[in-house]
Amino acid sequence: MTGKTQTVKMPPVLTYIEYYILLVLLNIPLHGIGIFEAVVQQTNNQLVLSPGTLYAALKRMYGHGWINMVEPSTAGYNPDERRKIYAVTSDGVHVLEEMDAWLAMEITRVQQALSKRRHTESTSSQAHQSLRSPSTPSPAPEMQAREQQKEAQGPVPSNKNDTAKGEEYTKPPSSPSARTPRRPRTKHRKRSY
Repeated sequence: MTGKTQTVKMPPVLTYIEYYILLVLLNIPLHGIGIFEAVVQQTNNQLVLSPGTLYAALKRMYGHGWINMVEPSTAGYNPDERRKIYAVTSDGVHVLEEMDAWLAMEITRVQQALSKRRHTESTSSQAHQSLRSPSTPSPAPEMQAREQQKEAQGPVPSNKNDTAKGEEYTKPPSSPSARTPRRPRTKHRKRSY
């Protein structure tokens, strides 16, 4: 980067539903059910809209001037059809262009931050390894030596009575009758004051 900060105007606040509706309508004017199916397909079934959500978003977008209703005959539909056909306006295209520029800038910013973090982590781990002097043995061989000594000694008795026998103590299996009985549950009475 040359040191100049790229400034991109913050786009209008778009919900992800409005974003996908604008993307779908960018290619072809559609009616409500067509928009629903296209959004589901565009998002690989990750975003399934309810009719209330879809039509509320269309109403908001129409109010902002991002979409408008077109005659069915101009959109390639039957002129006698009673469905409302929606198409993106030039303002809607402008909003998508602003969103595209802003998202590209944000993606670059995230990639730079992740790259910087990876670089910092790798340099800090290298610095940590260089702090360990070569004459100091790593703790792993010492632990291995202790493990080998324990194995050579054999099993350690867990009970005084087992010391004479040299056998390892095992806990006897518990039987249901040996358990402590549970207290019966009591009903909580409502107190009257």
